[in-house]
Amino acid sequence: MAEFPRVNMKVVALAMNMIDGIESHPEIFPSSDPDIVKDALEDFQASSSAYLIAQANAKQAANAKAAAIDKLKSIMKNQIRLARVDTTAKPEYMYYIGVNQRRKPATIQPPLPPSGLHLEMDSDNNMILSWKKPQVNKHRPVCIYIIQQRPADYSEPWQLAGVSYDNYYQLQPKQIQNDKPQVYRIIATNEKGSSLPSGLSPHPHRC
Repeated sequence: MAEFPRVNMKVVALAMNMIDGIESHPEIFPSSDPDIVKDALEDFQASSSAYLIAQANAKQAANAKAAAIDKLKSIMKNQIRLARVDTTAKPEYMYYIGVNQRRKPATIQPPLPPSGLHLEMDSDNNMILSWKKPQVNKHRPVCIYIIQQRPADYSEPWQLAGVSYDNYYQLQPKQIQNDKPQVYRIIATNEKGSSLPSGLSPHPHRC
């Protein structure tokens, strides 16, 4: 037996030949029924026609879909351009309309307090007050450190000793030439406020 065709067109051609041959020679093929083959062939041809129509409709629908998404993109891009103009001073606000989602406006909070205060004399006999910076991130930046001092016996209120942009401060002679031992503390600040005061310097200092 020859191999049965695998391509649809060849299957249809064979079906038509079978129908024609059986109808033309019923005496040779008394057991064969050309009507069954006809019905099956008609079903296939109807399905093929429906498939071709569906393909045409799908192509039309795909073209309409592509046109619609292009229109949507164009409108959205124009709106984004307008929004960028509106947020020129605060571009991070574009986050609120879903643009630049990795750049959500940081919610700034006052910084955490410094820690680990330390007093030591450097090689030039200058008294240096140093401390550990608080944990800093985009939500808790530090702009400046405020250094305060008072007598160790708390006989006077806290007074401003100075400010620093880093985690150390050189005490001035007038700040340490005092008849009372002094203690120090640090407050970190940013645009949203101030941290709690740090702990006190470990040892009261008397010049």
